[in-house]
Amino acid sequence: MIHAVKKIVMWVIAAIFAAFIALFSLANRTSVGLDLWPLAITQEVPIFTLILVCLGFGILWGGFAAWLSAGTARRRARAATRRAEAAEADLRHAAERLVRLEQDLKALRASDKASGPIFSGPGQTALLPKSSDAA
Repeated sequence: MIHAVKKIVMWVIAAIFAAFIALFSLANRTSVGLDLWPLAITQEVPIFTLILVCLGFGILWGGFAAWLSAGTARRRARAATRRAEAAEADLRHAAERLVRLEQDLKALRASDKASGPIFSGPGQTALLPKSSDAA
């Protein structure tokens, strides 16, 4: 719904801009001499053509300058994306390793229930499983 509204607004603005350019062109049909100084070329062109071409070059030049100035932000965004992807991969590997370790721990506890704790916590001494060869 919002996308359709944005599209309609964009077309309305484009139509208004096109109408402005058409009216500007009709109002400024006077010819002027365009002299390309180092060359021996002189051309008669309508003034609206000269103004619209200069406007177009200005828009392109401004867009290029904005694109260049945003290069640092794009580089930072790419680096952040790479770091996020690496962190997600590390997290995925850690989760898989945790699952495997929990399965191993369950298997060890199941195989040696009567022998007591297999692993010790911080500050505790490890209790080893009782051996059946007690002398």
